[in-house]
Amino acid sequence: MAIQNIGLSIAPTIVGAIKDNTTRGFGYYWVDFFFIMVNVIGLVCNIFLYYVDIKYNNGVLNRVD
Repeated sequence: MAIQNIGLSIAPTIVGAIKDNTTRGFGYYWVDFFFIMVNVIGLVCNIFLYYVDIKYNNGVLNRVD
C-alpha cells in the first residue's frame, strides 16, 4: 500500500513537469508516452512475477485454497 501511495504522490508531479516543459500537442503527447511506459513496465513486471511463480513456487499464486 505504501508503494502505491508513493506512486500516487509522485506521478502527478512528473506529469505536471512533462506537460509544462513540452509544447507539442499541448504537452499531452509526452504525458501519454509516460503513462504508456508505466503500463509497459507494469506488464513486464507482471509477466516476470508469473514466470518466477510457475518456475520456483509451483504456481502458488494460482491456487484457490
